[in-house]
Amino acid sequence: MIKGLVSIIVPVYNVESYLQNCLESLINQTYSNIEIILIDDGSVDASSKICDDYSTKDNRIKVIHQSNQGVSRARNRGLSSAEGEFFSFVDGDDTVEQDYIELMLKKLIENDVDLVRLSWMRGEKNCTYAINFDESGNAIVTYENVADLQWFANIWGLFRFECLKFYFDETLKYAEDNLFVFEYFLNSKRKRMLLANNPYYHYTIVNHSASQLNVLKRLEISAVFIERLRERYPADKKMEYLCNRYIYKDYLAALYYFIDSDKLEENGFSLENVKKKIQELRKKGCREYTKTSSVVSFLYRYHLHFLMTIFRLLKK
Repeated sequence: MIKGLVSIIVPVYNVESYLQNCLESLINQTYSNIEIILIDDGSVDASSKICDDYSTKDNRIKVIHQSNQGVSRARNRGLSSAEGEFFSFVDGDDTVEQDYIELMLKKLIENDVDLVRLSWMRGEKNCTYAINFDESGNAIVTYENVADLQWFANIWGLFRFECLKFYFDETLKYAEDNLFVFEYFLNSKRKRMLLANNPYYHYTIVNHSASQLNVLKRLEISAVFIERLRERYPADKKMEYLCNRYIYKDYLAALYYFIDSDKLEENGFSLENVKKKIQELRKKGCREYTKTSSVVSFLYRYHLHFLMTIFRLLKK
């Protein structure tokens, strides 16, 4: 029988419209040996009261109120307050399936991995990882077979406290979750992660979230994330490849943006500079890894701009 306390850390900031649904999905988990740590990060709506009300209904809920300091500081506060053997993160405007924790804990133990990450629902869309799953819908990842930093691009999953070496980098405003998960994986005991094709996390699309940043703003900020990795692992050739691949995807997105908007320059970026960067990264071995990016890149390289525009319109 699987045992062990699971700490669920929930940063909360002005999510009164979503928070009750989030908390109901957590207190009704089929795996009951949990503690739910709510970090109220200076909310000015009814979120604080909802947190306090739920803490009186369920003694597994712990509430910490603090002034607004950002999601990374909130998650770090939750980590330092947790008492579990395992930990997981859920955002205050999201929900999870009832057996979310039970399924991940079972997969973590049975497959002897340090981290389990599931697919997710983004609105009505089932989102998963660009990886080949086995017949049971699982894929084991080691550092040797990591092909994409996007496999670490959200915080949802189940972790072991025994493997935690680094907290969140509070100076990053974007991709802080990517850096946390990836460094956790790199420094974990087994260096084994399981990706499972079970969309049990329901991500709520909120317009002001960091993930909705303008594509050029994301390009600017993700460069900071890549620089952090290069600074920390300067001699790692695999790391350099992964960094190039990550930034290559962002530059492809920037290329699509300029084509769609018919602009030549914006926010310090130009279409010409984006094209040059893509050519530079291709010489370093970067290649497209989705059907869409392959088609668009082919049309761009052979200057078939008219067909490219038609393709993008059809995609819409």
